[in-house]
Amino acid sequence: MTDLIPGRTSGKFWGTRQSVVTEVSLGGLWLAGHLLDSYDGRQASASLAGFALVFALAAVFGLLDIVVHLGVPEPARGAVQEGSPAWRRMLAPLRRDAFRRLTLAIGVWSFGFAMVGTFGIVYNISLMTTGATRRDRAGAARKLGGTRTRLAVPDLVAKLEDPSLDLQEEAVEALGAIGSLEAVDALLQRLRDPSTLIAPQLCRALRQAADPRAVDGLICQLTSPDREVVIESVRALGAIGERRAIPGILDLMKETRDRKLLAVSSEALAALGELSAAYQIIPQVRETESRTLKQALSLALGDLLGEREVFYQLLILDRESHGAGAAKALRRLGRRVKKHFPRAVRQIASIEELEAAYELEDVSKCSGLLLHLGLHLIQFIHRLQLTLDPEQAMLNLMECDRQAGITVWYLKILHEPWEIHGRDARDCSDILLGIHILTSLMAAYDKPPHPQLPPQR
Repeated sequence: MTDLIPGRTSGKFWGTRQSVVTEVSLGGLWLAGHLLDSYDGRQASASLAGFALVFALAAVFGLLDIVVHLGVPEPARGAVQEGSPAWRRMLAPLRRDAFRRLTLAIGVWSFGFAMVGTFGIVYNISLMTTGATRRDRAGAARKLGGTRTRLAVPDLVAKLEDPSLDLQEEAVEALGAIGSLEAVDALLQRLRDPSTLIAPQLCRALRQAADPRAVDGLICQLTSPDREVVIESVRALGAIGERRAIPGILDLMKETRDRKLLAVSSEALAALGELSAAYQIIPQVRETESRTLKQALSLALGDLLGEREVFYQLLILDRESHGAGAAKALRRLGRRVKKHFPRAVRQIASIEELEAAYELEDVSKCSGLLLHLGLHLIQFIHRLQLTLDPEQAMLNLMECDRQAGITVWYLKILHEPWEIHGRDARDCSDILLGIHILTSLMAAYDKPPHPQLPPQR
């Protein structure tokens, strides 16, 4: 733009331009906020529609900007001397005093920021050792963890022996955030010390580092008498993802009645993809009186038998607007049934009926429809002789697809009343879980349509 604006009017032009740009930006922010506020934020679909409209308008104006600038004439390019070396052409702009001063100013500016950043790290390392109070030193250690610089590892390791527990804990967390070989070795060495008072924090830091070398040390902590150490060890083993940890976590889950330990164990086993954990999780989901434990176990089961993180998204969507999560999963299921089983008219009708029953929170009807639908679709997938006996279907499926057999088992159990203190404890989240795992199973077997179907009942 400086090539197009005459020098005598450039000051006025740039001032006016900045004023217009600021006014338009403020107006655009007001318009975007007004559009978003016009939609009901309590409903996810409406909220997303507001964002979609704002982004669509932004895209339109962005394209208009490009179109307008297509009409702006480009200054003529200077003649390039043929045969001139590339380095000479690159250095040619530096012959102009104005460009040279600008380049020097930007260089000094950038160097200044780089210097401040480097000295900030060194300053925090120094403060962690020379700070007047424990709070100052712990704060410096926390900041070093935020920068994740390996330069600070030796000083952080030294603080693991500090008299202040606050500083020890901050140093441990910082080492976990850095996660280098030296940092993990220091954490493991400290964890092996039976006199340590920060074993839970050490396990938590190893979870953040997620280094496979920590697996053996963490497995040893599964027998610790300290409940928090066991819990943090299980979570760390799940985050690291080493299957060697499965037997120990399974044993814990079978023996414990601690609700938090049950929740983190199921989550870890789901992360490790251990299908046998379902035989422990499903009965717990059915029998537990704790809503929070049931929720945690259901999330783990959703990740274990279905696509990871999808069940959580469906739950949140359903809580924001009842039926929205179920409708999304059932639409997806319906598309796959129509694609692979175009003659399955009864099953398509069952999906529509299931959505209507879910909207009315008719759990008993939903469970019956879901079991019937699951038995048909899962056996269609595997080209098995259709049986409506869940026990027989499970036996047949276990030989070819263990996950499908467990899915039928869950749908069978879901169809039975869950009596707790004289009332049926089933709710819509249990139905949503069944819909999710059945939909995920269909998605996993995304094959060309079958030419023939077994007889429908």
